[in-house]
Amino acid sequence: MSKKTLALIIIINLISVGLLTFSIVVFVKYGGSDSDKSSVDTTSEYAISDDFTPPWGRADESESELTAAATVEAVPEGTAATEEALKEADSEETIEATAEKSFFVDMPDNYAFSSGAGGWGTGVTINDDGTFVGSYHDSDMGVTGDGYPNGTMSICNFWGELTEPVKINDYTYSCHIKSIDQTETEGEEWIEDGVRYVGSIPYGFDNADEILIYTKGAPISELPEEFMVWVRTWYYYDNPDATELPFYGLYNVNQAEGFAGER
Repeated sequence: MSKKTLALIIIINLISVGLLTFSIVVFVKYGGSDSDKSSVDTTSEYAISDDFTPPWGRADESESELTAAATVEAVPEGTAATEEALKEADSEETIEATAEKSFFVDMPDNYAFSSGAGGWGTGVTINDDGTFVGSYHDSDMGVTGDGYPNGTMSICNFWGELTEPVKINDYTYSCHIKSIDQTETEGEEWIEDGVRYVGSIPYGFDNADEILIYTKGAPISELPEEFMVWVRTWYYYDNPDATELPFYGLYNVNQAEGFAGER
């Protein structure tokens, strides 16, 4: 069944002593034959295709920078107008240089939501500007049927944007879901390569509004148990007596769902 969608499936693996890794598999679905689809490279780790343009577009030079540069070049040297144009350009640069850096710039990019058991998980990548892209999957290879001998997989590929985080205390920041959308429609089904796919919800970011960000080093005793239930697995075998969070964390307050960040 041919569909025009762009799907990104992030499969999270827990390796030995709590090491968090992400294997990102990129599927490009497009109109064409099944043989065409099978030719797509699906073995990229930690990489999204250079050809992929997120729904929010790519960052370009700001209009103010282009305008200032054009103004300076358009006015002859040695005139009062030139000095004014240069002052304007300097002013633009000063404003840009002194603008407060987004909190997201200093955060890790990748986060995982999983119980550590079963074939399910959600991975989210947060960009420096607060936009994000993520994928949930739940594999059940034992659920087979006519046309799908290789099992069933529930998936949800989603993207959106977070508001700029506001500091709550030394280790907690609060932001909100500004927008969120997904590729699959919940409940839709299709069969591909012997697997039945079922559209699902962005588990972990489902029904989300406020997202709390816990910084690395946050005192574990001060964090909600509803958050720790989800992330404790990611460090417990490495350091069961830890008193500080060894990574950044995300907490979906509405659903009490916690993500562990890469170390």
